[in-house]
This record gives sequence, C-alpha cells and structure tokens, in this order.
Amino acid sequence: MNSVVIGDCVATAVNVLLPEITGATDCVVDMVDAKKKLDKDLFAWFLKNNKTKMQFSDIRAVSHKYKLQREKELAWPSHIDNCINLAVTGETFQGMHNKIKDHVAENGKPGLVLITDFSESHRCVVVHSHGEQYVVKRDLNLLDADQGTWPQDVYQKFVGKVKQQELFGQRYQKRKHKKSFDMLIRFLESNDISYKFLLFRKDNKYITRKYEDMTEYNDSYLDAAGREISSKKLLAQELIASHVKNTFIAQ
Repeated sequence: MNSVVIGDCVATAVNVLLPEITGATDCVVDMVDAKKKLDKDLFAWFLKNNKTKMQFSDIRAVSHKYKLQREKELAWPSHIDNCINLAVTGETFQGMHNKIKDHVAENGKPGLVLITDFSESHRCVVVHSHGEQYVVKRDLNLLDADQGTWPQDVYQKFVGKVKQQELFGQRYQKRKHKKSFDMLIRFLESNDISYKFLLFRKDNKYITRKYEDMTEYNDSYLDAAGREISSKKLLAQELIASHVKNTFIAQ
C-alpha cells in the first residue's frame, strides 16, 4: 500500500542529530532552543560533511536546511516502504490540507493518509498578496526569527495577523485547530481517501474522538520537564514505524 504522511516535526525526527552535532550524548533541548542557539556547532558539523565553499550568510540557511533533511531521512516514515513524507516543522492542519490537496491533484489518491497532530504553539494564516494565496505557518516562539520561505512582505502580514489572533485567547486557537482538522477530514472523506489520525500529544485529544493513540511513543523520549531527549527520540523512530506498519499498513 502506498501511503502519505502529513504532519509536523513528530514525523520529521527534528533534533535527533543534536548529539552528533554538539558532541553531547545526553542532549536535551527543545526545537526553539536548538534553532536559536545551535549555529556555531551546526556550522562546524555542516562544513565537516560538506566541502563546498560558500559565504557565511549562505551557510546559515543551508546548514539548517541540511540538518532538517538529514533528520527527516531518519524519521519513522522513512522506515515504511512506499511512504511519502510531506511533514514539515511548524505544520498545522491548514497546511496539511493544502499539501494533501496539491499531492492528490498531481499524483492521484494514495492508499492511506497518515495525519499527525502538532505542537500547541504552531500557527497558520492564509495571506493574499501579489495576486496569490500563501498558507503561511510557523511556531509562535520563532515569529521574530529570520525566515527564507516566504516573501518578506507576506511574512510580515502573517506575523501581524497571528499577533492579532493571539489576543482572542487559547479557546479561539483550539476552535480554529478543530475547524481546520474537520475541513481536512471532509476533503479526505469526500474523495474516498482512507486515513488515520495519529495522536502523539495528550493535550490534543480535544480535536476529535477518532484517533490512534501514539502518546506512549512521544512520552518515551520526554524528560520530566517535557523536553525531548534526542538520543531516545532517535531510538523511537523504528519502533513507531514498526507499530504503524503492523497496525495500519498491513490492514
């Protein structure tokens, strides 16, 4: 069966290479800290693995992208045959909806869509600019950090809308997430596409009653403060893949 994964960093194994990059085998750090503080070690690691000369400004962007690519190659979807992984860090249900629509239009219907939940701090806003529609998303904690994905004026509109929406409070965000999830599911069901919603975070149980409980895997690599232990997260990838293959793919 061919399958497609849409989701956030829980399906991209983000930060599992931190022990290799930093030299700290017991590395415990969250995604935000890693992105803000990692530059020096990341640059050295990147240059060790890539001999092509480039400007410092290029290294900053390319090294982060290279890290994400290498980690995604280690993520649990990579251990599943005929599986396309469309997950990205900072994803939301709006972004997933947009991605799977484009994928189906270009490649036809997959045999199964695997949907993951995402961190509470992820935000997404649709921005209309330059005669185009942009589905812009990012983690709240990184709003003011550099980005190279969207045109800068589009991104600034996104930031302004996000900050405005934050004034409405957490209940508003939960309603928005649930509404976006329902729209995604309606698209899949109206196109007769099989799907499974894999829930990794207990706090997201409000989204729907119809989910596959994957929280034990997420909990297995968290410390008492809820931070990810990179080495344990890496070990969990094959276990997650095995469970997904045996429980959902083999059906």
